[in-house]
Amino acid sequence: GKFTTLTGTGVLSLSSTSATHTISSTTVSTNSSTGALVISGGLGVGDAVNIAGNLTINGVGTQSTTPTSSNHIANKQYVDTRSIATAIALS
Repeated sequence: GKFTTLTGTGVLSLSSTSATHTISSTTVSTNSSTGALVISGGLGVGDAVNIAGNLTINGVGTQSTTPTSSNHIANKQYVDTRSIATAIALS
């Protein structure tokens, strides 16, 4: 069913192995407290995430594995470590 407001401290569970649950609001997000879906706590995602617009991170981004492909994201520490290792190898 549809709902306009969900209140309380319970758990909202939308379960189905074959359904898509859609939020049809088109409210644009300009910061962490605006948009069609605003989550005040953390967010856990168990599979792929596809973002059609921009991604803004206002905190620290971490990765749990070493990048192994040219299209993987690498953080500054990883790049700096590789740059230093390359400079030492070339000297």
